[in-house]
Amino acid sequence: FYRFSLERQTWDKLLQHYQQEAEEILSRGSTEAKITEVKVEPMTYLGSSQNEVLNTKPDYQKILQNQSKVFDCMELVVDELQGSVKQLQAFMDESTKCFQKVSVQLGKRSMQQLDPSPARKLLKLQLQNPPATRGSGSCQ
Repeated sequence: FYRFSLERQTWDKLLQHYQQEAEEILSRGSTEAKITEVKVEPMTYLGSSQNEVLNTKPDYQKILQNQSKVFDCMELVVDELQGSVKQLQAFMDESTKCFQKVSVQLGKRSMQQLDPSPARKLLKLQLQNPPATRGSGSCQ
């Protein structure tokens, strides 16, 4: 029981230390939250379960710092990809307009070539004289 009481007191002191530091930061009027490392004397928590917990906790700040080069590289890659996508989209738009223009030109040329042709004349005749109904023919 005595050991748990001492450990609880140690945890309370540690909590109080963090609360005081937080109040101190807020009282300075800081509008930004800063990531800081708080050094706690080993004697404060030595011999308790806190020692194991605090010593096995990963250093997230160091991990983020080590990954900053990777994040910077990823940002450059994403920016390059975004630029490439914009260029591809512009190319697709330009190609579509070009194909539409060529299609219209080819359509005009083919219609001009068909005007004097016998096929065009036959089509005009069929449009002017629709065929008679099929049941009255003499093909039996």
